[in-house]
Amino acid sequence: MHGIKALLAALPVLMALGGMALAEEFILTGNLAEIVEVTAPTAPPTLLFSIGSASWQSVGEIRLITNSDSWAVKLNADKAKMSSESVPTDMLTNAMQANTVDSDTADAIDLSAVAQTIKSGDAPSTDSIPLYLKQPITWLDPAHDDYKMTLTITVEA
Repeated sequence: MHGIKALLAALPVLMALGGMALAEEFILTGNLAEIVEVTAPTAPPTLLFSIGSASWQSVGEIRLITNSDSWAVKLNADKAKMSSESVPTDMLTNAMQANTVDSDTADAIDLSAVAQTIKSGDAPSTDSIPLYLKQPITWLDPAHDDYKMTLTITVEA
């Protein structure tokens, strides 16, 4: 009987203590910005031209770092065709081609002033993308030792 009285006496004390404990919730949020970094090939070589025989030449790698789940690496040139620096009106007959492999594939692009996709992905990436260029040369192309073209690499994410 004393046990029941002690329990009944303790019940209001336990209820009072339980009523003093408060809990609150809060929502924690955070933002992770989309990261896109691209690095052009370092020290690309001078291309070797040969009349009638065009071959793919490695010019290095495009380095891509992104946390985006959808991206496209694009390449364009400052002009449609390579031209001589000393005689800017002397342009090569054919457009330069670019690819990520050293063979003719459907993915090869003709470089122009319009940016074209050379590689795309649907997951975050830290890829090193090989870059190969090919310049067809004909007998009609004027001889110069100063052909030049500027390429621009952009990433859309």
